[in-house]
Amino acid sequence: MSKRLAILSVFIVVLFSIGLAMVSQRTEAGKREAALALAANAAAGDQVYGPVAKATPPDQEEQRKIDEKISKQIEAMVRAKKALTPEQQKIDSRLLQAIKMNRGEPIAEGIPTLETGIVVTDGYTDIEIRADVTQALLDQLTNLNAHMYAVVPQFKSVTAGVPITAIDLLSQMDEVRFIGPREEFDTNRSEVGSTIFPGISTSRPIANPAVSATRATRTENVRNILAGAVANRTASSLSPFIGAVVSEGDITHRANVARAAFSTTGAGVKIGVLSDGVNTLATRQMNGELPAVTVLAGQAGSGDEGTAMLEIVSDVAPGAQLYFATANPSSAQFAANIIALRAAGCDIIIDDISYFAETPFQDGQSGASAGSPNNMGVVVQAVNQVTTAGALYFSSAGNSGNVTDNTSGAWEGNFSDSGANLGGGDVHDFGGGNQFTLVTRGSSNRPLFLKWSDPLALSGNDYDLYLYTTGGSLVASSAGVQNGNDDPIEAVTVPAGSGNYRAYIVRYSGSTRFLHLNANRNRLSINTPGVVYGHNAGRNTISCAATPASGPFPNPFTSANVSETFTSDGPRRIFYTANGTAITPGNVLATGGELLMKPDITAADGVTTTTPGFIPFFGTSASAPHAGALIALLKQASPASTNAQLYNAMTSSAIDIEAGGWDRDTGYGIFMPIPALVSLGLTAPTTTS
Repeated sequence: MSKRLAILSVFIVVLFSIGLAMVSQRTEAGKREAALALAANAAAGDQVYGPVAKATPPDQEEQRKIDEKISKQIEAMVRAKKALTPEQQKIDSRLLQAIKMNRGEPIAEGIPTLETGIVVTDGYTDIEIRADVTQALLDQLTNLNAHMYAVVPQFKSVTAGVPITAIDLLSQMDEVRFIGPREEFDTNRSEVGSTIFPGISTSRPIANPAVSATRATRTENVRNILAGAVANRTASSLSPFIGAVVSEGDITHRANVARAAFSTTGAGVKIGVLSDGVNTLATRQMNGELPAVTVLAGQAGSGDEGTAMLEIVSDVAPGAQLYFATANPSSAQFAANIIALRAAGCDIIIDDISYFAETPFQDGQSGASAGSPNNMGVVVQAVNQVTTAGALYFSSAGNSGNVTDNTSGAWEGNFSDSGANLGGGDVHDFGGGNQFTLVTRGSSNRPLFLKWSDPLALSGNDYDLYLYTTGGSLVASSAGVQNGNDDPIEAVTVPAGSGNYRAYIVRYSGSTRFLHLNANRNRLSINTPGVVYGHNAGRNTISCAATPASGPFPNPFTSANVSETFTSDGPRRIFYTANGTAITPGNVLATGGELLMKPDITAADGVTTTTPGFIPFFGTSASAPHAGALIALLKQASPASTNAQLYNAMTSSAIDIEAGGWDRDTGYGIFMPIPALVSLGLTAPTTTS
């Protein structure tokens, strides 16, 4: 029976390889033809990624009636906001709305219900409590028969399921700072690859034709030193653990050749992975696809994306020691586990998680910003801590699209007063007199987040976010209070379905700030570059874009390869240090702050694992473990090199793709370990010892 299973496994792998080869014909050259066809369909009004964002302008009288209706609804929401007690101001506005609806009360005058995204099951809802974690708080939660998911005192965080009727009671406790919905996040795995992921591009450059003399010389040097090396080296003599199914990225990055030529497998390097969970880890180990993995106590999580990432790491750096911890169920637990992996000795840490509430504008949270009610900078702070302590940190850039491929779901820029006033607030102009941007709807509920350039826990400029139908009916509202000790954030849920909604940004009070509106994989009709945010774009994070291995496989990557259409673009502008000090005092608008060149690097996705649900494995969730494992080869081969030297070797020797030099979609290009090793001054041996 085992022999039959082995034959069947080989047959499946062969069939999949043939499929990849067929797909590759579209992944490279075919991507452009497909993009042109999609663009033509879009022009004709066809649905590409959800409905194409188009709207027929109503006549002036109809628009006047819509504006009047919207203004009355916002006026009602503003009156409700002004009536909030100090205790109610400690509760997220979406939760407050859900509490009112649960009681059968209207949310505001003339507004009986709204879409909140809050799920109530048997009277319970999951919440995130920011508080001093006192015994009194824990006792109160016990008395409420709360479902306890995580308690992280070091980051003043409790994640629990509580009766929705008890949230008001909890808000009255002095130790409680803020109560919000349980935090949401994405793993950056994509259900589909570049050849079928909807995206429009009619003019994207396929390659940078210019090849510098330095690059040409380096390439020739690599050829020379490898000429006599590879034939005399075998994978079995160098690789302590390689499973039967190996990522195609191992070949397209030439990691297999690098291991053989430079006698490096990542031995002596500890690599930690954070994702959702490792449900089938034991099965993968029993099947010979993974070696021993140290899972931090109680932090195995739930899900299997972590297992698939570990498979990639083990394929590329088979000598490395592997560790895992979950990034669930909160950003605080995620941050604690990042720190714990470094404490366990991990030299390289890799994640594929994006928490939606993370800050786009601040380099962590400490000092006056440590009390961020939404813990918006806690993950960035943890990354900064472990990299200062000597770790290299890799993260997925995200799968929320980019302007180049017309898949972007973000808009950022200075608030611009349109001159219109709705409900007593100034309406933002997205450009060209557009007072709203259309938001596409997809097959599932998705969050729409608004953030602005105030320091965490110190925001006194009050912006609100409203979601409307094209006919002027209010769908969702986020109108929290920012009065000097709050976070610069508002969020609504965009319900699943067809058609588009209108997103309005209203300045309730305060000064002009730089805004970031992110639809998190839905699309905006008016969009800009700068999708990537949070720790995925942190100063000390190596942010990874994705390019499909199915294009070149079984050959290596070249300058003709392109990024996935879903990969999130940069750059990322930040305005504050971790403690809330302005980087450019007096200027927190589009010309201020500091511009971070994110993403940093590109690596393979669309590869084979044996983890169920990840055959194949697409997304920047797959590119990050490739990049992290590749640098482990450099780290073993050149142990005296500093992290800065390893980073420079990686970026300076990368294959430049798309726009010349660093670009907002692919960073410095595709990470190739052989030229990186050569740039560190290493020479491959020509004989075995």
